[in-house]
Amino acid sequence: MEQEKPVVKIEDPNLYLFNLVSSCLLRDFRFYDSSDQRRDLIVVALQKVADTDPEFVLQLAYYLRNQLYIRTTTNFILAFAAINHKTAPFIKKYFNKSVLLPSDFLDVCQWSQILYFLHKSHYDFEKIVDLKTHDFRNRLRFNPVLKEALKERFKSFSIYHLGKYCSEARRKKILKDYQDILHPERVQKRKEKAKQKLNKEEGKMEEEVPRHEEARGGRRGERGGRRGERGGKIGKFAAKKAKFMKKHYPAKDPKPKSMFDSPFITMKDIIRTTHMKSPQFVIRSVLGKRYPENELSFQEAFHGEDVKFDPTLANKRMKIETPKTWETELSSKGNKPEVWAKLIHSNQLPYMAMMRNLRNLLKAGLDDNLHAKIINRIGNKKAVANAKMFPFQYFSALNEIDQLKTKELVKIGEKLVEVDELPVEMEEEVKEDKEMVKPENKKPFKSYTIDTLIEDYKTAIKKAIQTAVDKNLEEITGHTLIFCDVSGSMSTPISGGKKYGSVTKCTEVALLLGLMIKSKCQKSTFVIFSSPGQEHQECYLEVKLVSDDILEDMKKLESESGKLGGGTDFPFKCIREHIEKKIHVDNIVILSDMMISNGYSEIDTGEQSTSDLLNEYRNKVNTNLKIFSVDLRGHAKVLNLGDEFNEQNYIRIFGMSDGVLKFISVKEKGSQIEEIKKFAAEIDAPLVHE
Repeated sequence: MEQEKPVVKIEDPNLYLFNLVSSCLLRDFRFYDSSDQRRDLIVVALQKVADTDPEFVLQLAYYLRNQLYIRTTTNFILAFAAINHKTAPFIKKYFNKSVLLPSDFLDVCQWSQILYFLHKSHYDFEKIVDLKTHDFRNRLRFNPVLKEALKERFKSFSIYHLGKYCSEARRKKILKDYQDILHPERVQKRKEKAKQKLNKEEGKMEEEVPRHEEARGGRRGERGGRRGERGGKIGKFAAKKAKFMKKHYPAKDPKPKSMFDSPFITMKDIIRTTHMKSPQFVIRSVLGKRYPENELSFQEAFHGEDVKFDPTLANKRMKIETPKTWETELSSKGNKPEVWAKLIHSNQLPYMAMMRNLRNLLKAGLDDNLHAKIINRIGNKKAVANAKMFPFQYFSALNEIDQLKTKELVKIGEKLVEVDELPVEMEEEVKEDKEMVKPENKKPFKSYTIDTLIEDYKTAIKKAIQTAVDKNLEEITGHTLIFCDVSGSMSTPISGGKKYGSVTKCTEVALLLGLMIKSKCQKSTFVIFSSPGQEHQECYLEVKLVSDDILEDMKKLESESGKLGGGTDFPFKCIREHIEKKIHVDNIVILSDMMISNGYSEIDTGEQSTSDLLNEYRNKVNTNLKIFSVDLRGHAKVLNLGDEFNEQNYIRIFGMSDGVLKFISVKEKGSQIEEIKKFAAEIDAPLVHE
């Protein structure tokens, strides 16, 4: 039976599109799921706005990418805009500032191929099933306006940016996976061939190993798997077989099942299809052309470009070299203190990479001056603003540093080592007497206290967290009531499997998000809820938070959560008390894994649903109440999607993304559409030279 198309009543096309895109698509779902009703609604809304205000489609894409950091949705909208004849004239103006990375560049190109075919069928997404194994590479298509935009954007990519996306190895893998989708029998043949090879090697190895060595090797191999011993020939073979099986027979088959699971277009394809002409040096490097034989030929080929002739490369194949990064440096030279020191002194360690490696930096054996330089950089407001890191990532770093205080640390030379990382014999020796000086043939061990250093790092990280929160969220006026779900179901991973370092569960995200919102409220009440527990008879508990220390507040909330049960009961009684006593609140924020959405599995008492109760409060106490309901798991797959995204001041966010705080902040500013257009107007602003 053919699926009924959604009928959407749109009163304000621009506002509806923004509400739909920003709230629904904070969750990382797949646009090519033929049963996904939200994607259908987005296309309907995009078409409506394209008819009435075509430039707003591109303004929205620019805003999503640069303010809410929503990548996939932006690329989808850009591809749609390139296909639609009414929005296409605005592509040139917004494309460069909306496509920030080569990965975005490739993503838009790939979506444009898919949407070209769907556009011809008037976006009948039932036909998307036929495209999952379609041979797109047989003929790649780009609208003229998109071709020009791609040519212009490509010029601004440096070789450093392109290094990751233009390697020959990457291109070959894309083509291999593509052919595997078109011809799945290829995969099965490779597996059978690999299995035959494995059986042949296994039989040969068994013939070479005597029985007594097999028995001894088996025992040693079993023990050596943990202690790193050799384990004889059988032990070596077991390790070799395990490695082979892991490579060819992984637990989960990573091979793409359709064209939508894997890239099918390369940078070389785009250059050839769009007939790019400049910059010649970069283009020839991507295409793998021959390097000029002499300097005269070089000057003729690359006239006007800032490149110099290298006679050692004459007549060789050109290529985009893999850029030197902190990862390649550590990989080639080892995880050594002098390598870290060189990266820090030469400013080659990016801010985010530094934050992710704080534990390693603390244990690497760096001198005090380097630690001071790192600490100053962590808390630097300009560095935090440029890093575009979400506050959760800072909290993860803070948590990792704080845990070091509970570890037993010893100093070996200049390095800090955790006692439980040492070999067993050394571990026992250290535990007996850390202050004892060992014999001359051994390195000296002594206890090492780094409490002061850890506290300095923690102070800098806390400063960075507050800066990041201030950047993402403006002051929330009035009284805000924050509800955080701490029920058992909240122990599941964040929507889409997204992780922020050590922050992985919905409970942790809800509490942290609640604390960050609280820090920007003029006045707030913080409530956790689940179900009645042994220590507390209500399903909710108001927690008084007087500390400005987010780490201590987090620990207190986790401790208080233990007083409640593991079920999920919405705190109806709390809301009813506010209604009966006419307690005025301006904002209600609900952080849960359950949808607060009329018509879809929302919590109710049999007589009244959560939506009805909240609207009752709005009608009886505060008609200007703003409600932000965040479903951190993004469970919404079947929604009553009538006009609920047009409902003023009732914002539903499905899933979790780095843009949630900014999204809530936008809603505080009044007219969302004016805010988007004002932000997009910055593109036309003249450059200010310092």
